[in-house]
Amino acid sequence: MQRPYPLDPRLTGIAIAFQNRELIADQVMPRVPVGKSTFKWLEYDFAEGVTLPITIVGRKGRPTEVEFTAQEKNGGTEDHGLDDVIPNDDLADLPAGSGIDPLGQATEGLTNLIALGREVRVAALVQDSANFNHSDTLSGTDQFDDAGSDPGALILDAIGTPLVRPNIAVTSLAVYNVLRRHPKIVSALNGSGSTNGMVSRQALAEYLELDEILVGAGFINTAKPGQTPVYARVWGKSFTLLRRAPIVTAKGEPSWGFTAEFGGKVAKQIPEPKLGLRGATRVRVGESVGEIVQSKEAAYQLLAAIS
Repeated sequence: MQRPYPLDPRLTGIAIAFQNRELIADQVMPRVPVGKSTFKWLEYDFAEGVTLPITIVGRKGRPTEVEFTAQEKNGGTEDHGLDDVIPNDDLADLPAGSGIDPLGQATEGLTNLIALGREVRVAALVQDSANFNHSDTLSGTDQFDDAGSDPGALILDAIGTPLVRPNIAVTSLAVYNVLRRHPKIVSALNGSGSTNGMVSRQALAEYLELDEILVGAGFINTAKPGQTPVYARVWGKSFTLLRRAPIVTAKGEPSWGFTAEFGGKVAKQIPEPKLGLRGATRVRVGESVGEIVQSKEAAYQLLAAIS
C-alpha cells in the first residue's frame, strides 16, 4: 500500500531553512519582527516635506517653526498554520536505512503551502488599486504586448510621478517575458538597432534606474479539492513600481509595505494517541504575520500591462 512519507526531527530548522525560490512575497513586503501580536506603525504625511515655509529671517526675528508629524496606527498579526497527521504504523513500516524522513518531508510540504498562501495575500495587495495613490489600467497600444507601445517611456514616467520615488518593480513572469523581448527595449539596450532577442533582468533594471525587478513565477490551483486543476498565475498581468526602504521598519523610512512577524516560524510534533490503532503524530507548521501597506504614495501601479 502506498503511503505518504513527509518529515524530520529538527522541524523548526527545516521550516526556517526551506525556501521556494519561485515565491517573492518576502522581497516585496519584507518581514519586520514585532514584540507582540499587536503593534504600532507610522504613516507619514508627505505633503509636509514639499510644503515650503518662509525661510527668510529678519535681523531680530525668529525663524519660522515647522513640525514634522506622523500618524501612529494600530496593526496586528494573524496566525497561519497547517497540520499533517502521520499514523505511527507508517513510521514503523519504514525500511531500515531507507533515509526516508516522514516528519521532515511533511514540514517542507506544509511550509511550502504556508508560503504560497502568503504569496497569494501579498500579490492580492499589490494588485488592489485601493492600496495606491497612483494607478492606471493599460489598454490597446499602451499594453506591453503591442509592438507599437513604448513601455520604457511609460514606466519611466510612472517612476517620476509619486512624491516618493519607487526603486523596485514587481511583476509576473508572463509580463516580464513580454517586456524583455519588446522591440523598443531590445533596441535601446543593444544599441545596434536590432529589435530581435531579449535583455537580462539586470540590464532592464539598470535601464529603468531601478534597484531590482522582482518576477513572480508562482501558480495556484483555483479549483476545489478533487476537481480538475485550474491553474492561474499568482501575480496576474500587472507591473507595479514600489518604494522599498534600504532598512524596512514599522516606524522608520517609509516603504510601500512591510510584513510584521511575531515570534518566528512554528514547527512541532504533537502526539495523537486516539488516532488509528497505534496512534499517530501530528506535524504543525505556521507563523504569525500581518501584511501592512505603509505608504500608498510610494508606488505606481500599472494594471493590464499585457492583454
